[in-house]
Formats: sequence, C-alpha cells, structure tokens
Amino acid sequence: MTLPGMAAPNHPASGFAGPNAGVYRLSSGRELMVTEFGPAEGLPVLYLHGTPSTGNEWSVLGDDDLLEACGLRLIAPTRPGLGGSSYLPQRTLASWKVDVADLVAQRGLARFAVLGYSGGAAYALASALAFEQQISSLTLEAPVLHGDEAMTAGLDKTGLGLKQLVRNSPSVGRLVLALAMGLPARRFPGLLKQQLLAALPHVDAATLQANGRIEKFVAVLADAFRAGARGPAQDMALMASPWDIALRRLSCPVHIFQGEGDTFGARPAMAEYLAQQLGANVVRIYPEGHISIMTNHLREILRTLAASRPT
Repeated sequence: MTLPGMAAPNHPASGFAGPNAGVYRLSSGRELMVTEFGPAEGLPVLYLHGTPSTGNEWSVLGDDDLLEACGLRLIAPTRPGLGGSSYLPQRTLASWKVDVADLVAQRGLARFAVLGYSGGAAYALASALAFEQQISSLTLEAPVLHGDEAMTAGLDKTGLGLKQLVRNSPSVGRLVLALAMGLPARRFPGLLKQQLLAALPHVDAATLQANGRIEKFVAVLADAFRAGARGPAQDMALMASPWDIALRRLSCPVHIFQGEGDTFGARPAMAEYLAQQLGANVVRIYPEGHISIMTNHLREILRTLAASRPT
C-alpha cells in the first residue's frame, strides 16, 4: 500500500517496512524512501533514524500498538544514500531541509512533531530549525553531537575511531565500513550479530536479544547498505563532523532523553549541551544505554509527543 504522492518501491523490499512504504520523487529528481507507521489520522511525527540505518528502524525499536494508543502517525524518511533513497554527493546537515520541504509539501503537513534518535537527532534539529512555525514539539533521544573531546569522553574507542576514520579518510573509511558492517550484514548476519552484542553496553545487548530484535536490527543494517557503503559512510562522517546549522532556543517544546550508561553513541554531556542551547523544557537522564533509552521509555516519549497535539 502506498500513499498519495508515493510511488511503489522499485528496490528490493527489506521485509521490515511499515504498512505504508514507498518512495517520493523529489523536485530534484532524486528518490526519497519513506516508511510510515501508526494510524493514518494520527498526529504526524517526522521520525529521523540513527546511523547507519533506515526509516524501517522503527520496526526494530518502536511499538505500533503504542502509536495507535497515543494517536501518532510516524513518517520516517531514509536519508540520501541509505536504503532506497538516492545518493546525494556533498550533502550536509543543513541541506537536509530541502528534502524535508519536499516531503512536507507532498504530504500536506501543516503541523507536525519531530522525533530524532541517535545520529538522526541532528537532522531532527535541522528540521525543527527550518520549519519552526509548523513544529508542535521536538524530541531528541540519545542525541549524537561530536562537539569536542569533553562530549565524546567515555565513548567506545573502536566505534569512535571508525567515525573519525570515515570523516578524515573517506576512501579508507568506506572500505573499512563495508568490511566491518556492510558485508557481514548481507552475507554473515550471524557473525555481525555476535559482534554487535559484544560491543554494546550490557543493557542494550539485552534489549536487542529480547523478542528477536537483534535479527531485525541486523536486517535493517543490511537494508542501509543495499546500495553499498558510500551512503552509510557519508552519513557516519557527517555525524562525527561539526554541524553547519546554528543552534538557538526554539519556540516549540523541546524534550531530550539520554542514557547515563550510553557508551555506544551518545554521552550525557551531549544532551546537556543541547538542552542548554535549545532551552529544553524536559531533560531526562536515565540509567539506560544507547538503544534501551528508547525501548525502555518509549511510552513516556510517545505520550510526550502526543501531548503536543494542537488543540
């Protein structure tokens, strides 16, 4: 099933797409893969996925029953070069607003909330800054910001080194990323599963092992690399680079959720800095890790989004 303005996917299905999935033809001619979850009449929520991943990520970490209960409609675009979205050379964080403008116009979104997870938090913030008058609220979960060494202190050294490699040596980083994640996800999912469980904080590993999430997680990684490592490497490099957007206080409510035990992607120092710069209304620091901050507190997060529904 596809929505108005959507074309049916012309790429192999991932097996984890929501009930409404397809591609939008952007005004530039590129394709933007979009997956939607939740009731069609629900409050629209623009969901920005982590890195490397796709909009199908919600099928792993989310809960459709909670979306139904909270009356939320998740609209999850996949960034350029990942999944079924066309690659965009030399894209930046700030340039993301062009794709969002196209999507918002084609979907006819007059008012919507924004939710960003992990590496997608920067794109959620870029969306909110560009469309502030249309945003009912901004929620950031485990937001990744490589502002300085104080912010990244405590992160897993291997993961941090890989991000720095793809940023500083793109060709070498792309090859390493393909060998470390892309190839195993597609050809040796069992091996990648073991590696991920060993690298993640214990609470995150336990979360992924529950209800078959780890298999779905690896499948979404494979989907992210379906066109090769070029797009994922670009996305990871941007995640570890200085932002080209100016932070400021937002007029809409801002909520930030962060795990104290997160050593995989985001640290409390990142969340605290963003809270100060954005004038956040709610900042929650819980004991969880990088993935479990979403899964263990999803009900609270979605209720916070639902509370921003225009009256």
